[in-house]
Amino acid sequence: VVTTRDGKSVDLATLWASQRVVVVFYRGHWCPHCQYQFGELQKHKQEFVDRGVNVVGISSDDPADLDTLRTKVGLTFDLYSDAGLSVIQKWGVEDFGNSIAKAATFIVNPGGSISFQRVGEKPDDRPSVQAILDALDASKPAT
Repeated sequence: VVTTRDGKSVDLATLWASQRVVVVFYRGHWCPHCQYQFGELQKHKQEFVDRGVNVVGISSDDPADLDTLRTKVGLTFDLYSDAGLSVIQKWGVEDFGNSIAKAATFIVNPGGSISFQRVGEKPDDRPSVQAILDALDASKPAT
């Protein structure tokens, strides 16, 4: 369970109940690598929409700080707060000692299985948008 910008709780499992979701864990609104990554994802938003895929971001930022990144980058994707690090820890992406998430990207299929994951070893270690799109195409569920 994560928190929206307006303080409401969201069960992540509801996000991928019926569609694929790219889940991007990011360090925080202040991180230039995170800002760049979300800017690139936003530029390619239509390619995700065309594949029936939603993109979301999760960080340990407070709910109020989520709007800072959304505004700076012009994001239309949903960002969620995990200020208590419970989701970040459960997904194994905590940057221990800093109380933030490592840069990490997952593709979650309907029902919750993961078809792609990359956890960065350093702040700028992230998959390109093309690598994410290629992974989405390679793991497209049969219709």
